[in-house]
Formats: sequence, structure tokens, C-alpha cells
Amino acid sequence: MSLGTSDLILYAVVVLVAVLVVANTVTARRRRADRPAPVRPAAPLLQPLPRDLVERATALVRQGKQIAAVKLIRDRTGYDLRSAKEVSDALAQGRSIPTLPEPGAGPAGGSLADRARALRDQDRMADAIRLVATETGMSETEATRFVTGLD
Repeated sequence: MSLGTSDLILYAVVVLVAVLVVANTVTARRRRADRPAPVRPAAPLLQPLPRDLVERATALVRQGKQIAAVKLIRDRTGYDLRSAKEVSDALAQGRSIPTLPEPGAGPAGGSLADRARALRDQDRMADAIRLVATETGMSETEATRFVTGLD
């Protein structure tokens, strides 16, 4: 059984395509290996964010504009896409994101413990727990333990 010219051309094309696919795969792996791993901030949900950023991102998430919220978080924090998405997802789930203290809340506002203690002493336990959870990212149970443990 001899091969005709058209059969030889077909086999040559198939072999050429196979060689190109293998070469492309090898080149792509080398490119990926040469790239440094992206720098990812550690535990983005534990790092306090500016209060206005959290409020604006929460509003965007509630409006169904999750992509806009992720872009806003990335622009304001420098987070990579994955970290910003984690923060956005946490906001969508109603989880608490720690926030930075308001400017001027230093000595006048007192420490978190002082502010939580003052609320607790005014019989505003729920407000004290919410304050601690919001500013630290603690769960409600952890914030309750913190507030009740204040002397």
C-alpha cells in the first residue's frame, strides 16, 4: 500500500500541528515558571480598612455592583484581585470588616476598650459588642467575651 501525495501532505500537517502544540505548551510553562509569584497581602479580612471605603463598597455590593466594589477595594488598598474579592464577598455575606479609627478618635475617643466599656456602662451592651466586632473583625461571640471581660 503506497501513500499518495495528498496522504503525505495530510500526515505532514498533522505532525506539524502536534509539534507546534507541544512547543507552545513547553514555552508557556517556562514563562509561568520565570514569573515571580504575585505578592498577596496577608489575611485581608484581618487588616483594618478606612471606614468610608467599607461603607462605599458595602453600598455597591447591596446595589448588586460586586465588580465595581472589587475595583474600588483594589484601587484604594492595592490588594490583588483575589484579596479584594474576598473582602467584597465578606461584605456581601454581611460579615464584619475591621475599620480604621475615625480621624480625631484618638485621645478624645479613647481606646476601643474605653469606648466599649463606656457603652457597656450605659447599658448599651449590643452597641458595645457591635463596635468591637466592627473595628476588630471579631465574631459576635468573641466581641461579647471581650466586652464582658472588660473591668
